[in-house]
Amino acid sequence: MKLLSAVMAILIVGGLGLLGYGVYSKLGGSVKSDAESGVVTEAESKAETVAAAPPAGPVPVAEPVASGRPLASFGALGLDQPAGSRIAAVNTDGPLMTLRIEGGGQDDRVMIVDMRTGQLIGAVHVGTPGQ
Repeated sequence: MKLLSAVMAILIVGGLGLLGYGVYSKLGGSVKSDAESGVVTEAESKAETVAAAPPAGPVPVAEPVASGRPLASFGALGLDQPAGSRIAAVNTDGPLMTLRIEGGGQDDRVMIVDMRTGQLIGAVHVGTPGQ
């Protein structure tokens, strides 16, 4: 009985040791430095944002996008969609905004807007274009 208890104690201690080693190697043992891994730290990102900000002046600035660079305000944007159309979804990817438009007697469509300039880049229609 004493032998069985001793073997079980050795197995438990060995298992805990392996578990600790596994956690160490996953979290701390094999971590690359930020410079080696290409990861941008929060401090570097903030410094980049400040350096990229436009000079102070009366130009209103929108919230920063994923790239960290602020967008200048472009005012109102008309999409020239028929009455009854509605924006069903909005997504952003960097400086591009996609709007999924439904209704208005037309097939569903996606409008792509450049948020830097406020220009409508194009539209993707599910059915025949211009319906």
